[in-house]
Amino acid sequence: MTALWMQIAARYRERPDSVYFELYNEPHDKFDAVAWNEAILRLLAAVRKSKPARPVIVGPVSWNNIRVLDQLKLPESDRHLIATVHYYEPFEFTHQGGARVL
Repeated sequence: MTALWMQIAARYRERPDSVYFELYNEPHDKFDAVAWNEAILRLLAAVRKSKPARPVIVGPVSWNNIRVLDQLKLPESDRHLIATVHYYEPFEFTHQGGARVL
């Protein structure tokens, strides 16, 4: 993933600040909170090499679940981050009868 983000960031480095990156939508399964927080640091470093002020969207594990937002650890010095969460309650309404996966 780091190599991929280095390529993406380099490719779009001249694009305006209105171009935002989202490191990974809905991290889950192999990404527990510890692994994801470590990955965030590596991925942000890759993005920041080509454009330090690029806006980056990051969410917690468990499909960006708001219930685990407290487990998301972002670098305090990075002022160009946007936290995202997903809230799927009531699940039966938001997924129109879909199978519960959370």
